[in-house]
Amino acid sequence: MIPELVEALLRSVEGTAVAEIDYEADGHRLRIVRQAQGIAVAPSAPATAFPPATATAAAATRGADARRHIVCAPMHGTFYRSSAPGDPPLVEEGAEVGAGQQIALLEAMKMLHAIEAEHAGRIVKVLAVNALAVEPGTPLFEMELVEGARDV
Repeated sequence: MIPELVEALLRSVEGTAVAEIDYEADGHRLRIVRQAQGIAVAPSAPATAFPPATATAAAATRGADARRHIVCAPMHGTFYRSSAPGDPPLVEEGAEVGAGQQIALLEAMKMLHAIEAEHAGRIVKVLAVNALAVEPGTPLFEMELVEGARDV
C-alpha cells in the first residue's frame, strides 16, 4: 500500500465518530479499526470463504465444548463439498463420519487434495462456502466427536 494513502485514511477518521474503515483494491486489503487507545491497522489479507464473525463463533464453540472439533483447511486452495460438479456433497450437516473418511476436496495448483475427518463424529455445521477460496487454517466443518474417538 502507498504510505500516503494510509496516512490519508488515518487522517480522515481522526476527530470523527467513524469506528472502522475497510478498503480493498488490486488484491490488497487495508482495515483500520478505532480502539479505545487509538487506531489499529490490520495487515493485508485475501478475501476468504469464511466470514470473520463465523470464525469467532466457531472458536468460542470449540473452547466451550471439548467434544467439538473444527476441521480446518491445511493449505490455500478452492474448497469443494462434492467430487464433481453436479454430484451431491460428500457429507451433509448431521452426517456421521468415521476417522479418515473423505468429507471434502481442496483444489490447489490444479490438483485435488482430500480433506478427511481426523476423528469419528457427526458433522454439526458446514462452515465454508462451496467453490470459494480458503487459506490455511480456515475452518471448514464443525464436528461433534464420538466418545473415545481416536485420531487418524
